[in-house]
Amino acid sequence: MGYDLKMRVWRGDENGGDLVDYTVEVEAGEVVLDAIHRLQATQAGDLAVRWNCKAGKCGSCSAEINGRPRLLCMTRLSIFEPTETITVTPMRTFPVLRDLVTDVSFNYEKARQVPPFTPPVNLKPGDYRMQQVDVERSQEFRKCIECFLCQDVCHVIRDHEENKPSYAGPRFFIRYAELDMHPLDTVDRKQMLQEEQGLGLCNITKCCTEVCPEHIKITDNAIIPMKERVVDVKFDPWGKVMRTRREAEQPRTPAAQLLTSDAAAAEGAVTAAPSRTVLSAAPVAPVKAAKATPVAARAAPVPAAPAAPAAPSRPAAVTPHVTPHVTPHVTPHVTVSHDLADADRAVASRTAYMQTLMSLHGVAELVLAGTQRRANRSIKLVVTGDGFATGPLPRPPWRLAVRGTDLVVGDDWLVLPLHGTFVDLAANAGVACAPPADAYPPASGCKPGNRMHIDHTAATDLLRALKIGDAACRAMATAHAPTNPPEPILWPEHFDVGITLDAVNYGVSPGDDSVPEAYAYVGPHTARKGKFWNQPFGAARPMTEFADADAVVAFFEEGRRQATPKTPAT
Repeated sequence: MGYDLKMRVWRGDENGGDLVDYTVEVEAGEVVLDAIHRLQATQAGDLAVRWNCKAGKCGSCSAEINGRPRLLCMTRLSIFEPTETITVTPMRTFPVLRDLVTDVSFNYEKARQVPPFTPPVNLKPGDYRMQQVDVERSQEFRKCIECFLCQDVCHVIRDHEENKPSYAGPRFFIRYAELDMHPLDTVDRKQMLQEEQGLGLCNITKCCTEVCPEHIKITDNAIIPMKERVVDVKFDPWGKVMRTRREAEQPRTPAAQLLTSDAAAAEGAVTAAPSRTVLSAAPVAPVKAAKATPVAARAAPVPAAPAAPAAPSRPAAVTPHVTPHVTPHVTPHVTVSHDLADADRAVASRTAYMQTLMSLHGVAELVLAGTQRRANRSIKLVVTGDGFATGPLPRPPWRLAVRGTDLVVGDDWLVLPLHGTFVDLAANAGVACAPPADAYPPASGCKPGNRMHIDHTAATDLLRALKIGDAACRAMATAHAPTNPPEPILWPEHFDVGITLDAVNYGVSPGDDSVPEAYAYVGPHTARKGKFWNQPFGAARPMTEFADADAVVAFFEEGRRQATPKTPAT
């Protein structure tokens, strides 16, 4: 239902301006950016506003709404009263170019000052190894969309323009933290961060955390840990001992020295290049060999001896005196590295899949099934061509659907990316976030305040399994109940799609505690015995064994044959 929205929008440029009142017609479910666009189309064609994706991913449409830094595309009109006047102004921390567009080049200047990731010189790309805990610790910081709302709200530069030259701001504090927490980085940026980038000016009011649209805990997980690390360097004697031991194995170059080397290289000083670049010049080779030899010796001392006879067979040995030193160490090391890389990728793939499975199960239970239960008392969801959805709802939002990695509200009039917390996703969709607890005990293990972790590739595989399962169930239903075939149901409790025919369940699950991968199953209501039945609930086969829905149907048919009681006539 539409209504007239009162807006007060700042109009002007670098020379000055003022707030101008407008009344614009809006529809339920729209965001502030929709109102701005309608205002451009109907009343203020010259209104300048920066935007791009309209999905909360590009960070372009940053502004201040009623004095609070927000993304225009992620601020729903429903959070304001219909009679309330909404004031939209440009970000106050940055110079105004025109209307709602500001000059944020300050941030790009600060970005250029961050020393880049610098791995050990003897470690090749593809041979990087990290513990999962180190990956997860910095993964949060990589979600930053550079909307610069945290920079805008930070009072250190919002109220004190003179601090800008010596203050990086929250956005870049998390970048420094990400690099400093990286176990393979060899540059020490702590002194630079404290003395040149103004870390000490931050008094941890957590304003930046409050306005972050990606819900990054900037203060707790980045700024405070970096402050502690700076203090440890100066005042913790035991920490100094431990750092000395660590740096003996993997030295860290002070950022100031690195920047000096870069400046010298820019002037043509070749002596600075070996610290950042692998060169093939003859004078550099002995230095690299001397550094690399202890590492190779520690990594693979045993395989070195048997590898030596293979050296003469290498046709590419242009300098024979180098070959005996290279072959024994490099050949076995590369083989092991590839094996480790494959293992790492497999573990990462499984982890991403299980996190995606749990997150999509949570969306199905907390957002879709709960909303449908409160609307029409049903918890039955359906599989679609590209995801899953509720049935038709008797009131707004009329329908909710997961399409790939997006939540689609209504008839495609609102598309929300599946990220952030479940409760925020539900709020942006205009529905409550709660499971259908009166139908069954919550089973997904997800709470409204939990964050979603959805990998695009894993989501594609998972939804493909459900789609194949839905097609197989429909074929099975048509074959054995042609007059009244049951519709496949995606049950939010177990998050699987299935049908029931003659007291036997047939379906496909994307995975659970008993089988941690997508699988097809046959589950008789009465337990059966025999080699075919390999699970407590019946029989299950991984989806990797099936090329398509027809192959799954063949498994269902065999399960039906095995489940049918034998009679003397048969």
